[in-house]
Amino acid sequence: TLFINMNSSMKNQISQQFKNGGMSIKLLYINLGVYIVFSIIWIIIRLLKLDIASYYSLQNIFSFNSDILLSIIKPWTFITYSFIHGNIMHLFSNMLVLFFAGKMLEGFLGKKRILSIYIIGGLAGAVFYLISHNIFPLLLERGNIPMIGASASVFAILTALAIYVPNYEVFLFGVFKVKL
Repeated sequence: TLFINMNSSMKNQISQQFKNGGMSIKLLYINLGVYIVFSIIWIIIRLLKLDIASYYSLQNIFSFNSDILLSIIKPWTFITYSFIHGNIMHLFSNMLVLFFAGKMLEGFLGKKRILSIYIIGGLAGAVFYLISHNIFPLLLERGNIPMIGASASVFAILTALAIYVPNYEVFLFGVFKVKL
């Protein structure tokens, strides 16, 4: 019963944080949830000794691709790619920046604007990726490469924070005091 109480308490805590934590916390939990779902699917595919290509086919349904035709056929990928991560360090680094920069920016702009900045940043990242992979010969010769991760969205939030309050001082690595 102790485990059940701890499990129930943890669910309540997560539920309360999701409800009351602000948009950056909601986005963090959504990214984490998507990562967990894809990880469970990966584990099931490996345990059942299914073709690993089926996992990547599933992931490619939501990842953004540098092929112009695919981006037209799969317009949802302009947004969904920014909720999928390749590994735990990829997720961790993006969510770390989202947590700190998002919480700070929410304090200045409010909770609703964080979602707009996250989505617009993701859209801008996808458009930049699409254009650059179809203009620059070095990237063009590499072929159609799927893109995943919240980096564009998260760094849009970090950039918005730095633009909105450029003289705001933070402690880098908890030691060095720097202005944004």
